[in-house]
Amino acid sequence: MGFLQLFAALLVFGFALASLRNYLFSKELHWLYLGLAFSIYCLALILELVLGYVFNDQALRLWYWLRHILLLPAFGLGLLVFIYKDRPRQKYVERGIWAAALAGLVLVALTAITRAIDWYDPNLTIYAQYVDLLARNRPTRWLTYMLNGFGMGAALLLLGVGLARKYDRKRQLSLIVIGIAIAAVLLQTVFIEQGLFRVAWLVPVLSSVLLYVGLRGLTGEQQLPFTGKESPAGWRGILKWNHVVIALVLVLGIQLRMTSYGDPSLSVSNYDSVEFIRASERDVFSIDFFTSNRPATIVLFYKLLEPATGYELTNLSSPAESLRIEKTMQPGLDRIALGQMWVAIFCWSALALSLARRVKNPVLKILIVILTLTFAFSPNLADWDSVLLSESLALALFALILAATLELVPLLLEDSKRIKPTTVALLAVWAIAMALWVFSRDTNSYMLLVMLASVIALLLFPGVRQKYNWRVLLFIAVFIAGLFMFQNRTLATSDRWVNPFFNNMLFNVFPYPERMTYFAAQGMPLTDEVLAFRDGLPNQDGFWEIPYLMDWVFAEGYNVYTRFLITHPGYTFQKVLDSFSVVFTENVQPFFSSDPEHTPQWMYYLGSLLHPVFNSVMFIVVLLTGLLVWQAFSTRGEKDVLMAGLFTMLVLGLFAMLAVSVLGDGLSTIRHAMVAVVPFRLFLWLLTIIVVDRLFLPSAVSERD
Repeated sequence: MGFLQLFAALLVFGFALASLRNYLFSKELHWLYLGLAFSIYCLALILELVLGYVFNDQALRLWYWLRHILLLPAFGLGLLVFIYKDRPRQKYVERGIWAAALAGLVLVALTAITRAIDWYDPNLTIYAQYVDLLARNRPTRWLTYMLNGFGMGAALLLLGVGLARKYDRKRQLSLIVIGIAIAAVLLQTVFIEQGLFRVAWLVPVLSSVLLYVGLRGLTGEQQLPFTGKESPAGWRGILKWNHVVIALVLVLGIQLRMTSYGDPSLSVSNYDSVEFIRASERDVFSIDFFTSNRPATIVLFYKLLEPATGYELTNLSSPAESLRIEKTMQPGLDRIALGQMWVAIFCWSALALSLARRVKNPVLKILIVILTLTFAFSPNLADWDSVLLSESLALALFALILAATLELVPLLLEDSKRIKPTTVALLAVWAIAMALWVFSRDTNSYMLLVMLASVIALLLFPGVRQKYNWRVLLFIAVFIAGLFMFQNRTLATSDRWVNPFFNNMLFNVFPYPERMTYFAAQGMPLTDEVLAFRDGLPNQDGFWEIPYLMDWVFAEGYNVYTRFLITHPGYTFQKVLDSFSVVFTENVQPFFSSDPEHTPQWMYYLGSLLHPVFNSVMFIVVLLTGLLVWQAFSTRGEKDVLMAGLFTMLVLGLFAMLAVSVLGDGLSTIRHAMVAVVPFRLFLWLLTIIVVDRLFLPSAVSERD
């Protein structure tokens, strides 16, 4: 559950930024101490992640000093400064606490590491192991107890002062909230030692929320401005230089991607790769190109990159047959591997830059670029560039669509009366990218239904038609509807759906007599000859040799299976619900072995954090989307509403794609669901940053344009 620790660290970092920003504007010292405490908390969480990768004695000592010695005193100083502002004796207390903290650093630095290091387990939380690892002496323990007691005492003192001053109910509630937060931080070790590992990450999140909200409620301060000349000089300096930092991060990220995976022209193929090559022989301007047995975008990619000598497939990998091999050079197909890498680099870099433009806080701009590039260039995604299937291009094109949409949506507000040339150009790029993405995987088209419903809903409101350029919205609606109908029509007239149909029959229908009865009633010829092939995957090819079965399948199979899903909502819903516990269970490609000589091990660990294998990702994404919607309707900022509406639409579209992926094929469910699972994982991190930017630092972005 390391990804939850990273998620918590990002949220705590957001509170640190909010507190420090409040200090920059108000010069109130309690916000400085609170921001410092949140920063300490964030760094301690990051060190926990480091120790979850590999043991390091200096990391352990620093973690203990930050988390157990320094954290609560920093919170306590913030509360003490708030209680006794500008008191002469307050300075002596502050100096004494910092002197004690520095003494604690010296003591911890001198603390020996025990032989328990031989039994250290990175998979266990450090809270359950540090007592055995650190040979703490009495002065170290006493100092720890004293400083933590000071932090808790400051919270109790604040509570007592509040009662003595007879605060109103709002401030009394804020006092209780602060006390609960400090107690939660102090007692986190109890949660861990009781074995509640799965909820331990909630402690830093909830305690940070309670502390920040409680102190803001206690002070009664309103949100501070963040525009124009009101920004402090130091903040404007960050705004000036963050573009340089983002450019540097982008260059370093691309360089790391190109040098961390060995020769990028090496690849592995699959049986689908053979079909891509065969389909690329068709005329691109004929309807047959779109009705081949493989998606048109992937086939077009192979056609455009084909060398004069053609393709030579020499390295076949098939996880279903336990064929997991090494990457090799395949004549002609090296162009495909290189092409997939460069398309991925371009699309994900474009998304990183577009996201940076949508985030207002200068520090978070840099952070969201780092997160996006790390997510995309980690082995969990980068390895797919060497697999000659559709996953690499489909996911890269999704990133490009998201980038183009993020740039296009604000222009709809700005071009309310006249369409600018830049809007027309961006709309053309968006339309081309959307068409390529839809034809890269058949399930992608079901995102279009959610998008179409959203655009039609906008067009139905007169106020929206007056505020936005309704002609652009109408074009988008017509384009989406036409693209969906064309894609589904070409899919139905092709044979791409036939093997998935047979997989569903073999695994989801034939084992259940009541379901077989339904298909028999619809005219499916379930003769002894047909049922003789129902024992498993190797027999699906035998169905093609039964003429009367194939006649029925091509005439009725597509529509009958669709009606089956509609008329059996219990099965449909349960099938999708059951898939939630399956589709997130893998996060690496199964086609070739990794190359530890070229790829650093820390990249695999970081990739596992950013690509979690837990379905709780979906529920966190839904929660973050809800927070974004709540913030948008609270501020009523038009750009806030647009951003919230956009991500709500995309999340609903991902659920639609996930459902169709699960119901559309009874085999290779995990790989087929990647088109929705990977964006869900991506949205976990993107929405966290966006929520921090818009909810915890609302004045930085909430503009009533």
